[in-house]
Amino acid sequence: MLCEKCGHEIQDDSQFCITCGTEVTTGDTQSLPSSEMRFCIQCGEKLLEDSLFCPACGVEAHKENESDSSASPEEGEQFCIKCGQKLLTDSQFCFSCGAEAIDPVEEEKIEEPTPVPATNVVPVVESTLDIKETPEKAPAIDKMPDPPKPMPTTQEVERPQANNQRKLVFALGGVVIILLAVIVGFVLISVIGGRDGRGNDIRIEGVDPTDVIGGGYFIHRVVNGNLSNHPNITIGAAFEGYFSNRSWVHFMDGDGNQIVSFTGDMLLNLDTITIEVMFQFTWDESDFQPVGLMSDGVWQDTLFMLELLDYIMVVGQ
Repeated sequence: MLCEKCGHEIQDDSQFCITCGTEVTTGDTQSLPSSEMRFCIQCGEKLLEDSLFCPACGVEAHKENESDSSASPEEGEQFCIKCGQKLLTDSQFCFSCGAEAIDPVEEEKIEEPTPVPATNVVPVVESTLDIKETPEKAPAIDKMPDPPKPMPTTQEVERPQANNQRKLVFALGGVVIILLAVIVGFVLISVIGGRDGRGNDIRIEGVDPTDVIGGGYFIHRVVNGNLSNHPNITIGAAFEGYFSNRSWVHFMDGDGNQIVSFTGDMLLNLDTITIEVMFQFTWDESDFQPVGLMSDGVWQDTLFMLELLDYIMVVGQ
């Protein structure tokens, strides 16, 4: 049969596994306690309780506590030290009582005493050298340490704080002055009207703003009017600050449209050139727009006209 724990093959009547020492239990056989069971020391056959000789090999049956001093085990034989059962050569546990198999002949190891090092023994060494004791020299000082700095006085501590406060006051005063200047500038612009033409209309000498037939009405509308993309400054105010030798003329073209022409001189690359801008009113005379521009008598394209007017209106603000 096989051991339930390690699977090693053991005899059917074994009570313990000879490999791992696990007790063998079967459902059909009721085993007696290991202390009451006896086995042959020669072949391992199970003996009856009152057997005097082994029924298998005829060897005299020994009890567990009896010992035969005259009989000595053969070389290589091994017996259980607990119950005296003869064990197989490769048995690690007794199949009778389950005790671990130990070779009865064991060599006692003699431990050599560990030498104890001697303590408090100072070796004496004789020296022939003549050693003279010399006092230790103090380390040389390359540089004298700096003297401790005096503690700052109360005035020295308060002086930086006063300087910081003075700087803060000056900065706040500068900010207040700048704000006052900005406010005064806005007040002056709102009262005087500035150059944007919104406060006061620009008057053109010798032109009657109520003269519709003579063209004074249309000239005044252009001068005090605005371009759609620059509503904050009038055309007249922007042209006054940019052109010299200014003049305004009104006429009607062949299609009966009301035309206002402005002529003025400007500097371009250190050269003085004459610019003429034409403004045309709509058919119902409700609005106007620039329709042409000449530079020294040469007509320019629409893109050049719009870029120049945009630049003049921005500079005039």
